[in-house]
Order: sequence, then C-alpha cells, then structure tokens
Amino acid sequence: MVHNAAATKVATIIKGAAAQTANLQEWQNSAGTVLSDFDSAGRLRVTDAIAVSNTTEGSTARMNIRSKQIVHTLTLGATSDTTTLSIPSGARLVGISFNVNTAITDDLAGITFNAAFITGSTTSIVTGASDVLNTKVDKMFAGEVVTAVTEVRFTPAGGGNFTAGVIEIVVYYQDLTSLANA
Repeated sequence: MVHNAAATKVATIIKGAAAQTANLQEWQNSAGTVLSDFDSAGRLRVTDAIAVSNTTEGSTARMNIRSKQIVHTLTLGATSDTTTLSIPSGARLVGISFNVNTAITDDLAGITFNAAFITGSTTSIVTGASDVLNTKVDKMFAGEVVTAVTEVRFTPAGGGNFTAGVIEIVVYYQDLTSLANA
C-alpha cells in the first residue's frame, strides 16, 4: 500500500491513476485521513468511512457517512403529519433532501407545504415548498447533532387538511463507530 503524505499530491495521483493503480490502493492527506482509493480496474472509489489506524483495537474506530431514506404517504384528513427517521442520537446531521412523488393537496387548495424537525433537531427545514409533483428540496445543515429520535412534521402552509401527497425523504448524517475492546 502506497501512502502519500501531502494532500497537494492528490491531483497528481488522480491524473496518473491509470499508470499507478497496480501499486496504489489508497491515499491520504497530511493528517492521515483516507480520502478514497482505486479499485482493481483503476476506477476512483470514494470511501464512506474514515478509519483510524489502530492495530491494537483492530482499526475499528471510524467516522461513517450515512443516509436514511423513506417514502412517506401523508395521512389524509390530517392538519399535520409526522414521520420518524431512525437517526441515532449523537449523530451529526449533514443535510436533507425531499422529492414530492405524488402532488400534495389539501382541502383549502393550498399550493405549498412546510417541513420542520419536531424532535432530535431544532434546525429549520423548509417553509412554503411547492406541492407539485417532482418538487425537490435540498438543504445542508451546519453541524447539528441529533439529540433524540428524529421526527419531521409536514403541514399545509395555508392550513387545512391533507387530501393527497407522497414525499420521499433522504437524511444524510455522520456517526462514529467506537474502538472495539482489546
């Protein structure tokens, strides 16, 4: 395994990857964190975890980048609807994405919806998002740490009750895996 000591060599490695993949399995920045590696066919593969080199503990400590995806059907007749996401307490929220899979309607003919965390996070998500099919909402968070089971509440922006709607949700987060016992 060949390691490069400086992040400034990364661009050179990527440009010369085809010639170097026989010897290069992964590369590191100056702090020693794994950035990515190349597979046996020479394709760049980005890692989903940053591991710690600690042979006593089996190199088990890692920072993981994960996502949780759910498709939520809004409850008909509800003035608000909540969905629960299984994000572990102590994880750091990175971002959230929505896609309206089935247009959202309410009995007052509202044209927008709101989404907010009601547990686990206090970060604002969206106010007045369009309710039409394939509306997308993408939001990055600035270092919010989850404190409990994470729930998102959807409400029609103009009030009323939901009469239709399906929203696909993806939450991106980071969590840690502790060192194993020696």
